[in-house]
Amino acid sequence: MSNIYVTKLNSLFEKLFSDNVLSRKQFNKLQIKNFFGGGAAYIQNHIFMTLTKVGLALKLSDDDLQNIMKIGGKELRYFAKVHIKKQYSIIPNNIISSSKEFSNWIRKSLNFVLTD
Repeated sequence: MSNIYVTKLNSLFEKLFSDNVLSRKQFNKLQIKNFFGGGAAYIQNHIFMTLTKVGLALKLSDDDLQNIMKIGGKELRYFAKVHIKKQYSIIPNNIISSSKEFSNWIRKSLNFVLTD
């Protein structure tokens, strides 16, 4: 059975590649997989992005989390009565719709997960 969130993540990365804001070469180890009813993006076996019914979230450093919250980011909570997912923020739609700005946040996430 197809997962709509995996399909959406694949489409999102294809758009970022075609807009030339992300390099296919840099993302040659990108994997997009099913993730608890949603989709997740991994690089070198590190998860850095999820897409579920609550939104698209990136894993970010403490400083980047504070910065994204100032411009509309939201805490990630997959279900109403569970804990907040630390190090993740739901990314505002206006950032996602700007390929250049969104790609900058993706790079911040990658820098964090690959050096963590």
